Formats: sequence, C-alpha cells, structure tokens
Amino acid sequence: MLLRIFMFAVALLSITVFAEPVKTNGDDEQRARLNAEIAAIEAKGGVASPAFERELREWEAMMAALADILPPTRDRDLPANISATLALEPSERSPQQRKELIEFFRAKSKIYAAAAKEIEAKRAQLAKIKSHRFSPRDSK
Repeated sequence: MLLRIFMFAVALLSITVFAEPVKTNGDDEQRARLNAEIAAIEAKGGVASPAFERELREWEAMMAALADILPPTRDRDLPANISATLALEPSERSPQQRKELIEFFRAKSKIYAAAAKEIEAKRAQLAKIKSHRFSPRDSK
C-alpha cells in the first residue's frame, strides 16, 4: 500500500514539477493580433460607424415612404415602440428611443451583419488557440 502511494506521489511530481513550458508558437501575439482585429472591425462596421448611420437613415427614409403609401392599419412587421419612434423627427427622439431603434435595426443591417460575421470568425480563431501553458516532459 505504501509503495502504491509512493509511486503515485512520484508520478504526480513528475507531471507538475518536471513539466516544461509548451511552445506557444506566438499564442500571446496571435491573441493580441486577433483582439486588435476584432476591435478594428467593430469600429469600422459597428453601430457607431458612419456607414451604419447612413444605412440606418436610408432605412428610416424607406420606412417613412412606406408609411405614406401603405394604409395606416397595415402591419409593416414593426413593433409598436419602433413605429412610434419612426413617427418622430430624429431630433425629437430620446436617447432610449434611439437605442431601441438601433437595436432593432441592427438585425436588418447588411453592414452590421458583415462585421458580425467577421468578428465571429476571429473569435473562433481565438478559441482554437490553446490556453494550456505546461505539459509533461516527453518520456522517450
């Protein structure tokens, strides 16, 4: 019994004490690069970008044109709060109404969808980078 305990302790020590750092192949650099790329994509294609703002204004204009053409009872697949916000001039909207409008439009935005797809791909690459730093020494 003592021999088994001793062998277990030796095996445990060989794994923890005699472990060597795994070659990271620049994992830290890859992580930093990917995080920087994600931030750049978010800035370029995110909701604060001029392209997104332009697309949002064009959509608002289209929705206003539809409101003039379609009967008022016709449902345009818009929640009541979004319809009410669109009825207001942009300068009359509260910050909360603007936030709700942006959140609603984000799902319809081609610019945001493209950016979200790129970000998802970069995050998948980040997930593939191993976070393990140590492994047992090769016993050969």
